[in-house]
Amino acid sequence: MSCMNYEDLSNYIIAYCNSHNLEISNKKLQKLMYYCQAWSLALNDEKLISNGFEAWRHGAVLRPLYFKYSKCGYNNIHMDTNLVNNILESAMSNISDYKLNIINKVLETYSSYTANELEAMNHQEIPWIEARGDLNDSEICDEVIDTDLMKRYYKSKALERGMKEVKNNIFKFSPARLKKAQDNLRKKEVFKVNEDNYVEYEKFILNSYEATLDTTERAEYVKTI
Repeated sequence: MSCMNYEDLSNYIIAYCNSHNLEISNKKLQKLMYYCQAWSLALNDEKLISNGFEAWRHGAVLRPLYFKYSKCGYNNIHMDTNLVNNILESAMSNISDYKLNIINKVLETYSSYTANELEAMNHQEIPWIEARGDLNDSEICDEVIDTDLMKRYYKSKALERGMKEVKNNIFKFSPARLKKAQDNLRKKEVFKVNEDNYVEYEKFILNSYEATLDTTERAEYVKTI
């Protein structure tokens, strides 16, 4: 599948935030772009955009996008109402449904946070931490965050949430598998999913569910983000 142009994604995010009267500074835009990429990797097994994010001291940053809006500083990026409407309308036909579903889910989940809250969140996550190595939070870094690690890390977060929902009977089990699933759940009382065991948990989830779901449907059921 072809990647989106990063400017198309950034324009959509800016339009979305403007239409919902949400703050959208350069720093916040960077984080929303990053989470769109991260969850596309985790749930769709593909990059949303081809560009890499660098592990800057204020969190993940897409360098060309940062400089495009650097003149805005920490102020909101304003977009004309007509342009907002045009971008949101054209996205319905120009962006694949499964990609737009991920983007909208990310924005529904993360856009209410401030730029500083998203930065703090990003600082707690393994891909940013690993890219910076031994540097402290205040030191300059331009290391690109590894996309394979992003995929594994956010997939593990997705599956950990999925296992909790399985435990709470969010998934619909077939009668024949219900008792076996319950027995397995009791044996796996603590569902701490990490990079090493997420494949095992993913297999358990799919085997327990009554039918094989495609990627988009799984994302909807797991409620991962």
